[in-house]
Amino acid sequence: MCIRDSFENDYRAVIPKCRRNSLNGPTTFHEMIYFVMVTLATVGYGDVVPVSEMGRLCVMVLIVIEIVLIPKQTNELIRLMGMQSVYARAFYKANSEVPHIIICGQVEVGALNNFCNELFHPDHGSQDKNAIILQPIDPSAEMEMFLHNPQYELFLTYLQGNPMLERDLKRAAATKARSCVLLTNKYVSDAYSADHRNILTGLSIKKYVY
Repeated sequence: MCIRDSFENDYRAVIPKCRRNSLNGPTTFHEMIYFVMVTLATVGYGDVVPVSEMGRLCVMVLIVIEIVLIPKQTNELIRLMGMQSVYARAFYKANSEVPHIIICGQVEVGALNNFCNELFHPDHGSQDKNAIILQPIDPSAEMEMFLHNPQYELFLTYLQGNPMLERDLKRAAATKARSCVLLTNKYVSDAYSADHRNILTGLSIKKYVY
């Protein structure tokens, strides 16, 4: 009872003092704008409030930024993330008990099918292994069908990214990969350019890993 009476007395003593300090003298137009904005923004007045007009102007600018600019930028970020492919946001989490390899280059479904048949053949042992396909474009409809093949679905991970960029190699856990395979298309019209691109890709991966 004594504690409650003491608190109420202190409360009555403090509040009028704060009000007298905050509203000392006639209220100006700038003060009214300040109080309207603080009230509408529901940020509260707080125990410490700006007294000068410049301080209140800064608070009003911050409130405008808070209720206009930040939500606008947040919506823009959400929109850009929605435009980005799920394969561009995905990453592979390496497992020390399950080795993985990275497949890049010109990855066609036919060549990938032949490679997977050899990679996951029972003659190579029963140990689980994963294959990370790193390509700069989204998978085609045919590639997505192959990725959902029950025979390989649990062992294949498709990542959209450039194997010449460190951030994409990091997403594929290149430093922990057992090996990296560069596939080529033997039916390509410009074989020289394709070989040149694969050589540059291999050098970029080697530079990142070592």
